[in-house]
Amino acid sequence: QNVGWDQPQVLENHTGSVVSNQIRFDDKDNAILVWDREYSQTAGSNQINIYTKKYNILSGWEDEIQLWGSSFQRGHNAEPKIAVDSTGNAFCVWLETILEGTEPVIGRGVNIWISNLTPGGEWDQPEILKSGNFLSYPFLTMDDSGKAIICWQEQDGVFAKLYK
Repeated sequence: QNVGWDQPQVLENHTGSVVSNQIRFDDKDNAILVWDREYSQTAGSNQINIYTKKYNILSGWEDEIQLWGSSFQRGHNAEPKIAVDSTGNAFCVWLETILEGTEPVIGRGVNIWISNLTPGGEWDQPEILKSGNFLSYPFLTMDDSGKAIICWQEQDGVFAKLYK
């Protein structure tokens, strides 16, 4: 039996900074990693894209997939979260702050996006789960049967509401 940590592996080595990441395992010890990468788009303007990468217990890490961003991006994406059920189905959610010019304007146009990793191993086309102002901190969890609960904060003045 192998006990202890393996040597670190480079999983992401592109220009820019990884801002946040999250990893989840299924019951077969396969994993899915999500992260957002920030890089300079033009002078004074940054772009953040969402990426995902799967780990197969038998074959190791697969190539990364850009889940959202680049040419179809309308805003500043961040805070990806992932949940996985026992069979490897998954959901990923993240925030998109709509840009005005080259700068995000906090509290003016925020979308929460969601995508589903299907049983066939492909990510569905992302869709907007919720649009509004002052949306933040998306979180999700999944049970073994694939039911997911997604919550976020929605600030309305001086208080926040938690929605499910």
